[in-house]
Amino acid sequence: MTTKLDPPHVPPLSPSQRDGLRRRVMTAVDPMPRSTGQRRWAAPAIAVAAVGAVVAGTLVIGSQFDGSGVQPAAGPSTPASTPSASTPTAPRAAWLPKVDLGPVSPAEAARAANACKLPGAQRVDALWSRRVAIPGGTGPASGVVVLTKSTPGQPGGTYDLGIFTCFAGSAGAAVHDTEWKKQTSPGNPAVILSGMGDVGGTGDRKPASASYENILRVDPRIARIESRFVWAKGQGKWTQGAVAGGFAYTHSTALIPPGQYQPTPDGKSDLHQQYRAYDAAGKPVPINP
Repeated sequence: MTTKLDPPHVPPLSPSQRDGLRRRVMTAVDPMPRSTGQRRWAAPAIAVAAVGAVVAGTLVIGSQFDGSGVQPAAGPSTPASTPSASTPTAPRAAWLPKVDLGPVSPAEAARAANACKLPGAQRVDALWSRRVAIPGGTGPASGVVVLTKSTPGQPGGTYDLGIFTCFAGSAGAAVHDTEWKKQTSPGNPAVILSGMGDVGGTGDRKPASASYENILRVDPRIARIESRFVWAKGQGKWTQGAVAGGFAYTHSTALIPPGQYQPTPDGKSDLHQQYRAYDAAGKPVPINP
């Protein structure tokens, strides 16, 4: 018998082995399969540690971002469209005062919905869509965000309804059946359906860039909605989102000065979003989605 308790030496994984491990982890924790290369899907918070070891330098956050925890997305995927290498695009401002660019045609909404059709679905319908501006980066300056319903949905009791949000930046987030069934009320005029975002950088020596998108169900009283990031030592600027047909889209962005973004090892931080809304006459409508 030996009393040596040191673990045996484990050789480092090759890039292909790491990629395979990441795919297995994401498949195991989320019943939502990944598509064939156009979108990245949201996964539950159980995968924080596993994904954090893969996506070095970027914390990817999924729906219900409230500062108490984060839900990561699967690894980077190929964007739906990128600028030509022969025609480089200058970086855009990381913050925009307004992102709503108006409605899209039914045909364009259908194309956007089909681009993120869930694997195994026989049909996909666009329930709501909007053209929005995309702040920061050097890719397309605008895109289409679309709320979709895939038929059939994903069995298992969580995504049976097949409701999905496809954001303009080549990312998608499933809407839990329980969230989709929630309705607004006079005391609760805004309900978050899904969200996706990330915080880039560790924030110690360089600024950390934060970005988060949300789709909400909103009360008919709400005609304008705005959002921003807030943290212990500062806050971002308000960005006006889009409101139409009982739904709303928000996109919060911020460049956090060095030393002010300090996530803990368990993935928590004091970074969260604030919202404010107004009716058609400009009167504030209290919301806390």
